[in-house]
Amino acid sequence: AYAVASGANLHPGDTFTVELWFKRSTTGAAMQMWSGGANDVEIGFSSTDLLTVRKENVGNNFVSTASYTDTNWHYLTVVRSPGSTSVKVDGVTVTGTTTAQTFVAGTGFINIGRRVSAASNYFSGSLQHVAIYSTALATS
Repeated sequence: AYAVASGANLHPGDTFTVELWFKRSTTGAAMQMWSGGANDVEIGFSSTDLLTVRKENVGNNFVSTASYTDTNWHYLTVVRSPGSTSVKVDGVTVTGTTTAQTFVAGTGFINIGRRVSAASNYFSGSLQHVAIYSTALATS
């Protein structure tokens, strides 16, 4: 299942915080938890179970070094301000490779649990307490 929503406050541009709880039911497949559409933020997993923050239809902004292959509940925060992306899982900073990207506020629907642009990469598992803020919250 996935959810679709619209509103300018769901597309904050290059400064935002996304927080959510996730529990995957399968691994080894590309799947998205949050997708804002072309040039907007997309948060999910690669087919090799790496946690990714991407500029949709453009490229990676952040790719975790470690893979996530368990099916337990985890708390994720992604804090973004221009030039800086901080990712934490269960309160621990995730190490990874960062590539410069500038996110553009989309105007269409956001999708929670699938990718907007291809209506694909459905999230296999559960998502709870999904929130987005148009500010970079403190990461402590």
